[in-house]
Amino acid sequence: MGYDKYVDALASVVENGSPARYTVGIYGAWGVGKSSILSALRKALKSDEMPVVTFDAWRYARNPDVLIPLMHEINDAVPVQGSPFWKSIGRGLRAATAELTFPTPIGSISGAAIGNAVAGATQAWKEPIERRRAEVPLSGLKEIGDDLTKEEKRIVVLVDDLDRCPPDKIVNVLEAIHVLTDVQGFVFVLALDYDVLVEAIREQYPSVDAALFIEKIIQIPFWIPEVDRSSSVIGQVVPEWKRLLGLSGTESDTLESVVHLALRTNPRQVKRLVNSMLVAQHILGDSAEKATDKSILLAVIGMQLRWPAQFKQLHFALAANPDNENLGDFDADLEDFVDVRGLSEYMDAVLPGNLARDQVLAAMKYSQTTASASAQQSLDDELDGSIQGSANEYQHDIAAVHASWYQWVCQELESRGAVLAPRQQYIAFKYGTRAFLRVDGYARIGVRLFFPNSMRIDADDEQSFTVATGGRAGNFSRTLVVDDETRELALKYMTRALEAARRR
Repeated sequence: MGYDKYVDALASVVENGSPARYTVGIYGAWGVGKSSILSALRKALKSDEMPVVTFDAWRYARNPDVLIPLMHEINDAVPVQGSPFWKSIGRGLRAATAELTFPTPIGSISGAAIGNAVAGATQAWKEPIERRRAEVPLSGLKEIGDDLTKEEKRIVVLVDDLDRCPPDKIVNVLEAIHVLTDVQGFVFVLALDYDVLVEAIREQYPSVDAALFIEKIIQIPFWIPEVDRSSSVIGQVVPEWKRLLGLSGTESDTLESVVHLALRTNPRQVKRLVNSMLVAQHILGDSAEKATDKSILLAVIGMQLRWPAQFKQLHFALAANPDNENLGDFDADLEDFVDVRGLSEYMDAVLPGNLARDQVLAAMKYSQTTASASAQQSLDDELDGSIQGSANEYQHDIAAVHASWYQWVCQELESRGAVLAPRQQYIAFKYGTRAFLRVDGYARIGVRLFFPNSMRIDADDEQSFTVATGGRAGNFSRTLVVDDETRELALKYMTRALEAARRR
């Protein structure tokens, strides 16, 4: 993924920073390659004269006193065989660890010294503005630090999977590190999601400015940069992706846009996208539905991976309003998408408004087969609860005071061959399979007719119509409220809309 130069730079910082008592933070979202960088860094730092400790925070997440297993991991990393200096350091570490008096590496603490130290560290964290440095619990550690400094040596501790831990455990690990950063000769490297770290600190210490607090603990931040979005980089993540997916040139361009705009070139998410696409294509098989546009399928899978909540919102809108023809007809239903970072740009690039509603909905059907079980159940429950039986629920919303006008509309249209089709937000009238009119009715408004935007309105009648927005509008935004004064006008245009549907 082109991370070699970053690993080399990090290795130089870890090996040469002075004095050797600091913490490096490798920041990146889930799946961008933090663990891979940490693994490569370990290989780059491999040296008989510099012990490198790998501490898996997730492994010890349930341990109430994480400093204990951390000390054991450090102790185990120092070679028992080797130079007299490191043998001496090893003996000192074993003696210091023995002061903790616990039965196993993940046992409970029984030494009063370490308990007091952690309590001191916790109190220091709770008073961040004027916090004192927690006292190092074991005097032997200071002696080890002095020896390391005198010989210009250091012990490096790489901490991974910290952001997988619950918020309180994240803070526990940081408190343990806080204790050891009082000791010369220890350099820590933490790989984690910065946003997760901020939220963990805010949850544990609501009055603390999390960002400023992190700056005091992690002195050297490194943000994993977004890699190039070219197909060659995608190929590094999933070799032979072109052969596996069988994409055309245009479809390959869509894949690159999805990877860049939705997945931010996150390697793990790229793999999920390709694997999800393979599953969806296999399900399509040789059926007639194989004609599903691959570009649209890629686009909706990318949306599902990056913005699952908005994916469900879009799917719900498409399913609940079958009379809209194009994606652009749902702008009013999806107006809050503009507030979601990156989503509007993504929609414009790969899910533009001129796409047919039926095509997008068909693609979403197959993308759901790759959704997680919880996400799928959530979507099914939402659709089942909101769409099935919605006709009766909606008709109850027709205000009683306007019931006679609603019945008049139904009689006039049904007598001319129209069919009533209840929807969640309105009542649709159809001729054959084509909807030509929508109707709703609220007490404060009245029975309102929604005519197709494509229908011609005579110039003399324009002033009687208004333009509506919202879920019941879409491509039916020309509205007219039925009352005694507009009755004849309403009948004129209801008939005109019906005749237009018959001709089509």
